[in-house]
Amino acid sequence: MQSSKPVVVSFFTPEWEYASRAAALIRRCDELGLAHDIQPRESRGNWNKNTAMKAEFIREMLAKHEHIIWMDCDGELRQLPVLCIEHEDPRQVLAVPHQTMPRNWHVCVLSFRRSLFSTLLVERWVDVVRNQDVTDELAFHWVSGICPKRFTPLPTSYCALPQKGQFQADAVWCLGVSTARDKMAMKARQAAKK
Repeated sequence: MQSSKPVVVSFFTPEWEYASRAAALIRRCDELGLAHDIQPRESRGNWNKNTAMKAEFIREMLAKHEHIIWMDCDGELRQLPVLCIEHEDPRQVLAVPHQTMPRNWHVCVLSFRRSLFSTLLVERWVDVVRNQDVTDELAFHWVSGICPKRFTPLPTSYCALPQKGQFQADAVWCLGVSTARDKMAMKARQAAKK
């Protein structure tokens, strides 16, 4: 049984409101007594390239901390992520099943314990985002599809989506509301292709 306390990790870039959202996440972690390692990063020029840094950052944090809980900094942490805190099995990654797209997992909240499996998985994720022009989430979908039995689903309350403008009462983490200009432009282009 592993005993290290988890560390909430995230990064933010100078665009949009990410710095203030990261500051709010830091305050909330402090209020809940959660260790955190939330850092600024230079922008790579657009939202898609910035999200691609997630895999590299998680690799860096997993080398530094034995147990990490990734949280997108633009969301809202409403209560202790108990299931992530209690995550003991290093052979498993905890993630929320995707609710809105034909993908395996949301990548807004992820729990990793350092192990050979998690290290290799994240290394493969880094390779995919480095060599493909895709979002962090699509790359994670491809990588996680190789070994689906190594993932333990978290409840949807760990990536709560608003319903009629409201989040569910038991929400642990609420999905971010980033309206960064280049993100919205990319989503508009994707919608136009449908």
